[in-house]
Amino acid sequence: MSPGDPKRTGFRLSTLLSRSWLALVLLCALCCADEPASLAPVAVCGRALAPPTIDGNLNEPAWRNAAMLAPFVLVATHELPTQATTCRVMRDATRIYLGFDCSEAKMPSLSMVTTERDDAHAWMDDCVHVFLAPLDPRHTYYHFVVTANNTVFDERALEDGQERQPWWNADVVTATRRGTDHWTCEMSILLEDLYEGQPPQDSWWFSASRAEHPHAEWSSWSLLNAGFHEFTNFGHLLWTDEPTVTSLELPAPFVGRNEYRISLGQASRSYITELQVIRDFQVFPKLPLRMTGGASASYGYDLQEEGDAAVRLIVRREDSHDLLYASPPVSFSVPRVRGLVEEMGARLASAAFTVSAAPDSPLRRQVTGEVSRLRDETRALGVAADKLARSARVPRDRWEELHRRAATLAPQARIAELRGLLVSRGAGSMPSFGLGVANSLQKLSPQDVGYSLSDELQLHSCRQERESGQVVVVSVGKPVKNARVQWTGLRGPGDARIDHDAIEIHRVGWVNTRQPLYQVERVGRWPDPLLPPEPFDVPAQEIQPLWVTVTVPADAVPGQYTGTLTVTAEGDAPQTVKLSLEVWDIQLPLHGKFRTGFGTVIRGDASQWYGLRGDPPEDFRHKFYSVLLRNRINPASLYIQEVWPLWSDFDWCYERGLNALSLGSLQVADTRRLMDMAEIAERLKQRNLLDMAYVYGYGDLSEEEVGLAREGFSKVRRALPGLRRASPVAPNKALWNYVNLWGTLTSEFDPVSAARRQRLGEDIWWYVCCGPRHPYANFFIDYPATDARTLFWAAYKYGISGFFYYEVAMWASNMLTQDIGDPSIVIHEDPAALEAIKDGHRWPDVPWNSYTFSRYNGDGLLIYPGPNETPLPSLRLEVIRDGIEDYELLALLEGLARKLKTLDPQGAHAYLVDEAMRLAAVSPQVVRDLTHFTSDPNVIAGERERVANQVLRLQRVVSQLEEERAQQP
Repeated sequence: MSPGDPKRTGFRLSTLLSRSWLALVLLCALCCADEPASLAPVAVCGRALAPPTIDGNLNEPAWRNAAMLAPFVLVATHELPTQATTCRVMRDATRIYLGFDCSEAKMPSLSMVTTERDDAHAWMDDCVHVFLAPLDPRHTYYHFVVTANNTVFDERALEDGQERQPWWNADVVTATRRGTDHWTCEMSILLEDLYEGQPPQDSWWFSASRAEHPHAEWSSWSLLNAGFHEFTNFGHLLWTDEPTVTSLELPAPFVGRNEYRISLGQASRSYITELQVIRDFQVFPKLPLRMTGGASASYGYDLQEEGDAAVRLIVRREDSHDLLYASPPVSFSVPRVRGLVEEMGARLASAAFTVSAAPDSPLRRQVTGEVSRLRDETRALGVAADKLARSARVPRDRWEELHRRAATLAPQARIAELRGLLVSRGAGSMPSFGLGVANSLQKLSPQDVGYSLSDELQLHSCRQERESGQVVVVSVGKPVKNARVQWTGLRGPGDARIDHDAIEIHRVGWVNTRQPLYQVERVGRWPDPLLPPEPFDVPAQEIQPLWVTVTVPADAVPGQYTGTLTVTAEGDAPQTVKLSLEVWDIQLPLHGKFRTGFGTVIRGDASQWYGLRGDPPEDFRHKFYSVLLRNRINPASLYIQEVWPLWSDFDWCYERGLNALSLGSLQVADTRRLMDMAEIAERLKQRNLLDMAYVYGYGDLSEEEVGLAREGFSKVRRALPGLRRASPVAPNKALWNYVNLWGTLTSEFDPVSAARRQRLGEDIWWYVCCGPRHPYANFFIDYPATDARTLFWAAYKYGISGFFYYEVAMWASNMLTQDIGDPSIVIHEDPAALEAIKDGHRWPDVPWNSYTFSRYNGDGLLIYPGPNETPLPSLRLEVIRDGIEDYELLALLEGLARKLKTLDPQGAHAYLVDEAMRLAAVSPQVVRDLTHFTSDPNVIAGERERVANQVLRLQRVVSQLEEERAQQP
């Protein structure tokens, strides 16, 4: 962890409306909302009337006209921290002055360990950070850290921040003071040290941040997503003589009446202050308000929209409209009440209409009465929400209570809708269950209402692809007992068939998550393990999803296929869902372009789980390989000095799609190790497969580790030319020409520096682990499924050729019964579970401990221990597979477009090529960048279908042109 690696959590921007008396103005604004050019904060760095005394006292008159940079927002979530921070800034002819005021409710818990100038661990104390770049920060920026006990660290960063120079020192004077509930810091920095002989520009890149340890809050004036060193997200200081914003209070809004306060420095001009609401990457400005220099004002506004959004304040000159101030956006959330009421009302209205068309019967009257009761409760809830939202100050607890009531009613309304549907289909008595469907990107909780009531599960697939969906068994009132599932094969065009064995049905299991170190939507039961479809029960008014996966053979005839899935339960007639599969005339490659290396140390946790000793037997190994390879994941040895999969298993794995082979961790590049690797490399070379192999190592960029990496990779480069040399670091100048496969944490990925290495023929792979957190995608159990899928669309967008993941079977925390002093293993908190494990019991007889690595839910875990020494896939693993298959489809599209361009030099089909390349560039509706991507499964499905249709068009045209060329003399 470094100053660039604070806690990472989630960030969303959603809908918001404005004050009711401005409804017409706001409707116009909503219709012409602008996409923000930049959300970076901006402030004027005004001239100091007199230099302050650097003694930690911010109450002296010199600071009164200084610009206030506020509010600080949390890294990643962009919400307000509990411990507020403000920064004041001003300048004179020679120096820049900064004053921080850091609120702290736990002053005795401040971390103040370091005492020496330029101590590399200063960032680990409670401290403030300042970043300054007079020119492009990609070239150079300057970083200052001052701790609460006034320890100073400064450095210069060059080459996209890759080259750090902690030996560089500026003329900086600092002082800190500690009070009972806050601490302050004053800084004075010589400007000449920063621009090195060049005059300052009109605008400097700037960021001010704070590391707060007692509450584990990392906050910043800049809009940062993962770390303090994100220079592309720094704000800007304007070096003009305009007045500064000398005071700003911008609380996070809530439904109802809100207020912000602002003061401007002395000036004769007029200025426009504007509150902006940001939703779905768009800015919705409210009515601008006029202020004069030297004025202070308090402005009220009403908020009526629910959901997630952000708000910021900007100030412009009235005459020129020049932007003089922009606060960072403050994220906030209003729990949905009226939105849920509206959805329930629509469902209940549909249920009432459906039931009214059924013949009269006691069951019909019963369901009609139930629907009527729920409609009355829903209307009453909506009236209460409307009344509360119009009050001057809405108590958050009362609004949240309405939200809880609405969330409780929602499943009841959904079940009533399903009961009405069953009555309309002629049910003489109410069965214990009904059926619905859902797509593979919905993580359904036990009382979820997000499934569809359709009686048909529709899938679309290429040949040699696996495609998943969900059939949902819904308890419509009473418990479902002894449910069983059966299914048929699929019938296609003519005599075409997809066999019964090509269809796998799993019962979706739930894991009880624990409160993680990152922000999540909820803690509780999350779907993840895919269990055998043995007979099951469904508790009253809950659901049980069934995971359906079809493996489409490479020789499948294109066209429409149909079959059935039937569920029976004790005391009920069978119910059936139609399985529909459209097979596109597109074949994905077995050995695709996208490569992976996922750690699979089955000699460790997996062997221990099943009580195996020594080398795991071949059958056991093959079961582990299979669950990964079927999902386009290569098993790998990243941290042990061994080829993995074992060389004796290579042919078996290669026949099943293996396209990257780990020769293990380098660690020690001695003669024996090099000889072992050379033997495998020679065998691969003889089969023209050396390109798929790599050796892995050295993820620490300390001076000592860099020296070892250079020595080790130099030996490999000399002894084994052609073997790729992988290191889990972003492209770094210290390892140029030593590493040619860079494993980059997604939050540290820089497209510019990556492109430089790619132009030299080097590969960029990504990885995630316990970080980064939202707004970056990750594989945690309690993150949306869309995270795992869009990550691979993003990989294609940025030319990433592979992906590392450190481990897939971290099961240790589900076997241990006492703390072993390893912070990465947090044992069960339930004493009964610990006693059961001591007695030899294992999951699923014991609840699964979701803390598989430290306090992260599902980190390092993509497969579960199943019966008969057979691992079980997770829902997340299958979604990752779908993302990789999306990547392969995009690669096919781009390859066909380039081929068509070659076959068609006259450009008769240029429109097809242009459309294909636009699709291959990945729509911003799917992935805008690594912190902005869709969470809507329908957006992904729609774009995937557009890509497939374009592939089909290109295939037809390319085939036609190739045929015409073949017939030419």
